[in-house]
Amino acid sequence: MNDNKHEQQQLTDELIASWALLMPLLEKKMMRLFERQVKQTLGPQQFYALVMVEEKKTLRLSGLAAELGVSKQQLTPIVDKLLHLGYIERVPDPQDRRASLLHATAEGKAFIGAYKREIGNLLRAKADAFSHEQLVRLNEALKDLHDVLGAMD
Repeated sequence: MNDNKHEQQQLTDELIASWALLMPLLEKKMMRLFERQVKQTLGPQQFYALVMVEEKKTLRLSGLAAELGVSKQQLTPIVDKLLHLGYIERVPDPQDRRASLLHATAEGKAFIGAYKREIGNLLRAKADAFSHEQLVRLNEALKDLHDVLGAMD
């Protein structure tokens, strides 16, 4: 048991070191595209809120707040901006008339689609530098990262 605890600590230390090296690379290689493409219109929380609404198809305000890890009060200006831009719409919840649901509009879906195309173009341009094995490894690593981070509280 003691060896297992030591091994767990060692893995955690390696994770911290890897994370510290990964974050600047992500910033340098990927986040600049976000800043050029999205930041002119939306802040990060507004963008992530739009992505969540578009992905889930319909989402209550409380569900969106939980997804973003913010309070309903903090969510109000985020949603207001997306409503103002016409990227989302609020419709009554047919199961609970007191509640409303958020849907991505055609404009919101187009905004997300354009961002995904830009990311795709960037990755396609960079993919030529990778071997087939590296592409497979990167794809698997991103899937694993998504799964693990999605399971975190």
